[in-house]
Amino acid sequence: MRRIAFRYVFVLLVLLLGCGEEPQNTASFRLIDVSTGWDGGSYLSPTINFTIENTGSVKISTIGLSFTFRTGGSDSRISGSDADRFYRNIPVGESRGLYTVMSSRGYTSSEWPVALQILQSNRSRPPTVEVRARVNGGAEFTYDTFDIYIP
Repeated sequence: MRRIAFRYVFVLLVLLLGCGEEPQNTASFRLIDVSTGWDGGSYLSPTINFTIENTGSVKISTIGLSFTFRTGGSDSRISGSDADRFYRNIPVGESRGLYTVMSSRGYTSSEWPVALQILQSNRSRPPTVEVRARVNGGAEFTYDTFDIYIP
């Protein structure tokens, strides 16, 4: 009788432990060491600096990041400022970077003092950069939106 009970318990454990979802081999990442600001020497443009960390369970063969710089608010895209970058071969658990992406639009050194005053007076609606991603050929998604630091 004990032998039969043991078999039933054993079969039940095998069924319970064996049933479940297959582990997913997923490609995922996060941006670390993120900072934003203004750079460019005599022509100051909004910038974002970051490192890419592979947090998934498979190597990132290709990651495409798209950056949209905005002056303040979701409907205020800076015309012509979008930037696309591609990064390759990031092993599981490793990081790559420090990368810098700069908007192609900005302010000349003579425009900067007035622009800075306007930016500082509108801190409730700071300029932003929206980051969209496509990992290993998957669907594009919005990763995050970061405020651009105003000195």
